[in-house]
Amino acid sequence: MERRNLEVDAIVRPEPGRLHPSLIDRVAARLAGGQHDVVARRQLLAAGVSDDAILHRCSSGRWRRIRPGVYQVGHARLTLRGRWLADVLTCGDGAVLGGESAAMLWGLRSANRSRTAVLTSRRGRRRPKGIDLRTTRSLPPEDRDVRDGIPVTSLARTLADCARRFDDEQLEAALEHAAVEHGLHLDALPRTPPKLRRLVDEFREGQAMTRSDLENHFRRILKDAGLPMPLGNRAVWTGDRHYYPDFFWREHRLVVEIDGWTTHRARTEADRRREAHLSSLGLMVQRFTRLQLLRRPDEVVRALRPFLDARG
Repeated sequence: MERRNLEVDAIVRPEPGRLHPSLIDRVAARLAGGQHDVVARRQLLAAGVSDDAILHRCSSGRWRRIRPGVYQVGHARLTLRGRWLADVLTCGDGAVLGGESAAMLWGLRSANRSRTAVLTSRRGRRRPKGIDLRTTRSLPPEDRDVRDGIPVTSLARTLADCARRFDDEQLEAALEHAAVEHGLHLDALPRTPPKLRRLVDEFREGQAMTRSDLENHFRRILKDAGLPMPLGNRAVWTGDRHYYPDFFWREHRLVVEIDGWTTHRARTEADRRREAHLSSLGLMVQRFTRLQLLRRPDEVVRALRPFLDARG
């Protein structure tokens, strides 16, 4: 075991000079294996692979040139993440995935095959064809991260950059995903741009609402829409214990739960089993966020009306 580890270490960090031809493919495979099957010329040269060896493998079809100075090792289908990383690597040291592409990598919006957005603080870079290369005045360490092996803007920086391009609904969904799935704290977000600051303030307002405030606000939404009022503080027997939902319409067999970020993030498998059990008893469970109640009451009404009108 000790001997094999030393051999691998020597392959990645060779002595001065060039690698023996028998080791080149092993070095390239090791580098590309952690990089979605792509590798940069500068990485190969640093590992001891010569330009002649790179050219020979590309001309023979063993490797494929994807971007200037970036190659795919092997013949597997290039993934979207592989394409993103290749586009970042071809833009030089210090470049990171940015903008909408960073939002896709973080899961803040659906992935698609649009042009890759790359961010760099180095001016004078040639703009590669098919890449949306953007130059920023500053890209400090706290604005950088690595996700799935791809250099990318940090979650907070990604949200700030996308706030200028997302509409309110897209930005709200991205902010909630960042908090729920990645545990992003509001204090980590920059205070600009204004759209993001305003949305963060509204999230804080929703989190600051007491249970009584929330119940009164929800009932006002129902009253203004002409919908029947739910029962309060009423238990639902689930077969082995009583369950106390946030809101309950007995004759409509409807349960509504309101999630804040912390509540939603802390939901357990037991919560999901309980909801499945309630559904098996013929109860419909609807969940809304506090932000939906504050910003999109019409959406809440549209979701509830079919159940409360149809069985009323």
